[in-house]
Amino acid sequence: MTPCARTFLSSQTDRRDALNCLVIMNKKPSTANLSAYKRKRYAEIKNDPEMYEREKEKERLRYIMKKEKRQVIPIDEKSPRDQRQQRKKWREASKRYRENKKVKLDMGRVPQMGLEEC
Repeated sequence: MTPCARTFLSSQTDRRDALNCLVIMNKKPSTANLSAYKRKRYAEIKNDPEMYEREKEKERLRYIMKKEKRQVIPIDEKSPRDQRQQRKKWREASKRYRENKKVKLDMGRVPQMGLEEC
């Protein structure tokens, strides 16, 4: 530490103020802001075909690297018990997807009033 910095941080209050400044400067963005940023960035990527192709290629490379590191294991190489668990997860995810899709479809429809209801 330089002599100038030592004199600046000589008192306890100066040290506390300096630490508070460091904490404020190093504060990470909240998860809500981060997820909003990621959604906005992904929307921009989806709108640009060239950027979208690059992003897809990066994702493919990440997947290949994971397969090489054995972080992703194909289902035919899993034990029968792990296969059952994986297929159960897939069934549940498919069920949730279909339910969400149905809800979105129903929300988009305008209810039709019949003649007997008028």
